Amino acid sequence: MKKIIIGGVLAGLVIMVVGFISGSMLEGLYRLSPAGIFKTPNLTNLIVYYFVVGLILAYVYSILKNAVPGNGMQKGMIFGFLVFLVGTIPGLGITWITMTVRNRLLFWWAVFGLVEMALAGAAIAFVDEKTA
Repeated sequence: MKKIIIGGVLAGLVIMVVGFISGSMLEGLYRLSPAGIFKTPNLTNLIVYYFVVGLILAYVYSILKNAVPGNGMQKGMIFGFLVFLVGTIPGLGITWITMTVRNRLLFWWAVFGLVEMALAGAAIAFVDEKTA
């Protein structure tokens, strides 16, 4: 349980930092999007969301880690890549199909989503390996 909590908090922190960086880097593309398509998120809810996602990822990793190839942080990055494939990509696909979001924005969401999940997975695996 300790590994899940510490790994989840660290993964949530990683996801939050990458999310804030990507949000500021893509601000211009957000402004070019149709009016009203995005709302300004409540910062508290956003932070809670990041940590809940981190905890869920750490819990799922604890269940699946023996089925993921690799060792140490590499194993975590592979786990993150798999989460990206089954989570981020389908979400971006349905967004592309149903919303008027610029393709460049979708591309950058995919790039940052991959970075986010790979780093979050690495953080979870690091904690899993180092925590008794």
